[in-house]
This record gives sequence, C-alpha cells and structure tokens, in this order.
Amino acid sequence: MDWQVSPTIINIISQYPPHIQSRLLHLRQLIVAVAVDIGDVADVEETLKWGEPSYVRRGGLYHSF
Repeated sequence: MDWQVSPTIINIISQYPPHIQSRLLHLRQLIVAVAVDIGDVADVEETLKWGEPSYVRRGGLYHSF
C-alpha cells in the first residue's frame, strides 16, 4: 500500500510560516521514508492530535521492553 496524503495535514502545515513549513515537510518525509524502509508504510496513520500533525503506528509499538 502507498502512503496516503492527507489534505487536512497539508492544510495545517501550510498555515505555518514558510521556514517552518519546510522543516515540517522534511520531518514528514523522514517519517514516511523510515516507514517505507521497514516495509510498514501502510501501518502509519497521519492524523491530527490536539490540532497538530501526528504519526501513529496502527497496532501499537514496534518493540516493547
């Protein structure tokens, strides 16, 4: 499954100043890249928590101690 772009998240990020937008988009790219590298991109949900972008792995943690 491919990464699903969230228009809501893009809209939230677009409300920040340009220098912050670029950092947030870079961080978002890193999150997606890691999920793709480990073959788990379909399990990462991009959502809003407290009105801000949040990335949650469906099904819980990768590892527990």
